[in-house]
Amino acid sequence: MMQRAATKAGIKELPEAMPGAHEWQLWTYSPALIPDQATVDPLSLILSMRDILDDRVQIALGEMKGQLPW
Repeated sequence: MMQRAATKAGIKELPEAMPGAHEWQLWTYSPALIPDQATVDPLSLILSMRDILDDRVQIALGEMKGQLPW
């Protein structure tokens, strides 16, 4: 459903990275899994971005990992 809305808004999938383009991830899962949060859960975010080599992303993920209860 979100993908259709994005397409209607003029957002398109590019075959490769282009200058000035932005990368988006569309996530869909039942919000009942985490009922009191308005954002993605930290563990899902960490797992989805762990292979991104950008140092800024890795630093932010490390900070998030430090806030996990285990």
